[in-house]
Amino acid sequence: MISATGVPDSACRSAKAICFSVYCFLPIENPPFLAMPRPKNLTSRMDQETGRTSLDRTPAEEIRRVKVERVRRLLAAGDEPLEDVAAACGFTYAEVMTRVFRREMGMTPSAYRRRFRG
Repeated sequence: MISATGVPDSACRSAKAICFSVYCFLPIENPPFLAMPRPKNLTSRMDQETGRTSLDRTPAEEIRRVKVERVRRLLAAGDEPLEDVAAACGFTYAEVMTRVFRREMGMTPSAYRRRFRG
């Protein structure tokens, strides 16, 4: 069956399944993938070859982006130790979270907390 966007329903379900697996373990309100139409010229096979989702990121990039966004919110909102923030955001160790956060944000989680605590 073809969806309203002109893409086979199976391809849409596949992209949404990848996105849902990213968001299901984090409490995020209104995930953006629920209402996103797929481009008409992108097929399921093309997704497999490029490793990209309908969000134009690989699943690993999207998981990392979601985790870092969650870290940002927790750091700005509270005083939890970095170990607790890391665990709440799906990182095994605070050191890994710090390395990923620094790469993505250009500063350490502690520096971000000091700067953006509101």
